[in-house]
Amino acid sequence: MVRFVRVSVAVIAVIPLLLQGQEAFPVSLSESIRIALANNPSIQISRSRVEDASLSRREAWGAFMPRIDTRSSTIMDEKVRIIEMPAIFFDPTITDPTQTVPVKLDFTYDYQADFSITQPIFTGGKLTRGVQIAKSNLKVAEIDELLARNDLALQVAQAYMGMLVAQEFLRVATEAYEIAEGFHQITQQLFDEGLTSKLDLLQSEVQLANLSPRVTHAKNAVILAEAGLRTIIGIPDPRPLQLTDELQYQPHEYSLEELLSEALGNRHELYQLDLRGQMGRYALSMARSDYLPMVALSGSYSTFGNELGDYDQWEDSYTVTMGISFNLFNGGRRRIGVQKARIAIRQTELGRRSLKDGIKLEVEGAYRTLVESESTVLSSEKTVAQAEEAARLAQLRYREGMITSLQANQIQANLTNARANYTQALFSYTLANIRIKKAVGRNLIEELGVVQ
Repeated sequence: MVRFVRVSVAVIAVIPLLLQGQEAFPVSLSESIRIALANNPSIQISRSRVEDASLSRREAWGAFMPRIDTRSSTIMDEKVRIIEMPAIFFDPTITDPTQTVPVKLDFTYDYQADFSITQPIFTGGKLTRGVQIAKSNLKVAEIDELLARNDLALQVAQAYMGMLVAQEFLRVATEAYEIAEGFHQITQQLFDEGLTSKLDLLQSEVQLANLSPRVTHAKNAVILAEAGLRTIIGIPDPRPLQLTDELQYQPHEYSLEELLSEALGNRHELYQLDLRGQMGRYALSMARSDYLPMVALSGSYSTFGNELGDYDQWEDSYTVTMGISFNLFNGGRRRIGVQKARIAIRQTELGRRSLKDGIKLEVEGAYRTLVESESTVLSSEKTVAQAEEAARLAQLRYREGMITSLQANQIQANLTNARANYTQALFSYTLANIRIKKAVGRNLIEELGVVQ
């Protein structure tokens, strides 16, 4: 059984050596976020929405400008009207008043060109409110992009640190296997010298065999974590990733009251809802404008003739018109439009209150997680140091026959668990710190030092 375990671990150990044959691609957390921002489809969609909103704003301004139209026409074929006229009108020598001649009447022109211009004078504020809505909508789209960038930065940070944790778990599992292998070698030596029992030797072999699957699992976890990080980043480089950052404990002093105050003052989602409420009020004003008359000034000019090139024989005409229109009845749609606008405003106000409660809960949850993780990090750090010293003494005492194999294995297991708990606590603490920054409305791109 020992031989099989050694072979399986040896095969597993070859994998990193094969990967070392390829040049690694070093990447930091900030660089990972920068690459993700450049490649992630959701960010590109958010940018396109900002561009679309910017064009809509320009379109809204264009409604203030006059509308100019031109049109030209050519008659390709026509059937003119023929009437019977008294012949005496055309030949005075004819004495028969009943005699008639056919006459073609053509009141059309073969060629015509028209030019018109219309300028809105008064629309009840519709055009102004349309521009204001378009401006607010652009700001909403820009906030959406910022929120998408923050969400992506958090996802990348979580995946990056997840891979760091997987690598650390692999290191812990590999080290635990090496320690167990050392205990087995000592046990084998003591057994050969008749200083320990067959039971101790079997226990050391079982312990070594039990740790082999853990190493395999840890290696697979690293591979999967790297694949997940690659997917989020969208990195095209096929080389294995070499993470240049590491998990480190950096103490932070936060006050829950200050965090809540900062969040309620800085969260972009609240500002976004304020903008939507403002847009709702603009929409209400637009709905009310349907009760007002619309005034527009228009002018048109037309020229027409029968022969191209003989423009001296062409005729023309023009008109200047001031138009006023007022809707008297449209089936109650104006009143319904006003009511719907008021409902939308109330919905936004209720949504803002609900969002504030959600933000408070999010901030408090991240803060509590940070405090708990920090406490675990500090206690686990001491536990790891104690477990390492206990493992060192256990190996010496086991060699001298002062403790049993079962006791040595338990001490080794305590060290492995202590290191795993410390790594997990450090991961939770670091991630909670990032979540706090996001929860209070800070720009994670800047907070994590991403150079764009």
